[in-house]
Amino acid sequence: MRRHTQTQDFLKGLLQMPAFQAGLFVMAAVLASMCNFGLFALLLVARMTLDAVLWRASTKMTREQAVVGTLRANLLDLMLLVVGLNLVVFAAAAPSFIAHSAVDLALWTILLGLALLISKLTIFIGFVRSLTSPHLSKTKRGILTVAEMIFVFVIVAGLLLLTASPRIVEGGARTVLTILRRQIIPWRL
Repeated sequence: MRRHTQTQDFLKGLLQMPAFQAGLFVMAAVLASMCNFGLFALLLVARMTLDAVLWRASTKMTREQAVVGTLRANLLDLMLLVVGLNLVVFAAAAPSFIAHSAVDLALWTILLGLALLISKLTIFIGFVRSLTSPHLSKTKRGILTVAEMIFVFVIVAGLLLLTASPRIVEGGARTVLTILRRQIIPWRL
């Protein structure tokens, strides 16, 4: 256990250094621009597993309490993942809706790229920060905050939208499945 504490203290010290934070942000930006959502989903699952195991060991929570606490603490990242997948799927149909000119298409491409980069950066930086210490949801059991309710609503709405996307996107189910396959399989760069 002492070795674990020393490693955690070392990582906390690194995260407090401005040069390390800048390097981490640059590395995260490069990684986010190169990799698909599958890798970030794996990072999120690893982070949530680490949080649940550490919480259970440090607070004597039951397995169910640790899972619920982990889900609540990571609702923002889960929401960003679902929103990012929706953006990617519907970006395939967007040019036919908004491309009245090359400027419109360029602006749409830039905005989409920024939105995807921000969601991936948030997930990656949260993963690195969770290596130093897991973050417990500070709210009482069973009571969702307004922000958590909004996150849950957006996640559910996003999943419903992904389910309905074959009927909305040009090309139908085949196009949507191809896009999701490219975005979810983590080893595809």
